[in-house]
Amino acid sequence: MTSRPGHGTTFELYFPVADPKEANEAGPDVPGRGEHLLFVDDEDYLARMGEALLTRLGYRVSTFTDPEKALQAFAADPSAFAALVTDLTMPVLKGTDLACRARQLRPDLPVILTTGFSGPHELDRARRLGFQRVLEKPFTVDKFVDLLRSALCEGRGV
Repeated sequence: MTSRPGHGTTFELYFPVADPKEANEAGPDVPGRGEHLLFVDDEDYLARMGEALLTRLGYRVSTFTDPEKALQAFAADPSAFAALVTDLTMPVLKGTDLACRARQLRPDLPVILTTGFSGPHELDRARRLGFQRVLEKPFTVDKFVDLLRSALCEGRGV
């Protein structure tokens, strides 16, 4: 650092140079492999945040704030989706009801329910219906990724 009154201060920073060959070989650390996810949350900002996060993590995402429209998209091509991630508590159609209707069309569909407002009775109902993957809000990205990886692996029979 050098400094002269009336002329300012100069900082010199030295950073190690990364080997570009190593950087390209490593590639991005992205958990998704382009799997197509159906993401449903009635809160617009949560839907947009979920879509942005999942896209950044390497997934393709169809996002809906209306669970009935999400069900219509799913019904049009159930095999197009690798998993369903849905909010549990929504005013028009509960996440468990959406998931049950989707599983009528495709019984092996991996489902993750997210919730921030559900009481124990809703969680018990979800588990009785066969939905074991429940992610309580707020959650960490790592926890979400781990649960999603587990669901996708199970869906592929891995």
